[in-house]
Amino acid sequence: MLMMVVSLTAVCQYPVTKKIKDVDVVIMTTKQAEDINYRFTKMKDSISILKEQILSIKENNSKLIRSNSTLLDSIKNTNVELRDTRNSLNWYRKDNQEYRDSFISLSKEHRQSIFGITLSAAIFTAAVVILGRNL
Repeated sequence: MLMMVVSLTAVCQYPVTKKIKDVDVVIMTTKQAEDINYRFTKMKDSISILKEQILSIKENNSKLIRSNSTLLDSIKNTNVELRDTRNSLNWYRKDNQEYRDSFISLSKEHRQSIFGITLSAAIFTAAVVILGRNL
């Protein structure tokens, strides 16, 4: 008899699926049902925690995206300002070169004028000296 009970328990491992009136039914022990309920509850809690973590990560990513967007805008504005400054610098360099060129040409004219004035003054002085002796 003992052998028969052992063999029946070995053959009848729960859970077992049966069909009752076109419905599939699972027959299991109370301990198996409690274990499944416990796992289901634990998984439900884990899923809830994971969903919260995903939401938190999404929020952080959106903050980073906004921050990166602001940073990119700032870099673009800085590049525009740098380009404008470089253009102004090139304009001043060009303008300054034109100024130096005109100053050099003015200096040549000025030196010629000064030489002409000095020569005229020397001739005038010589004439005064010569005329002053003759008088």
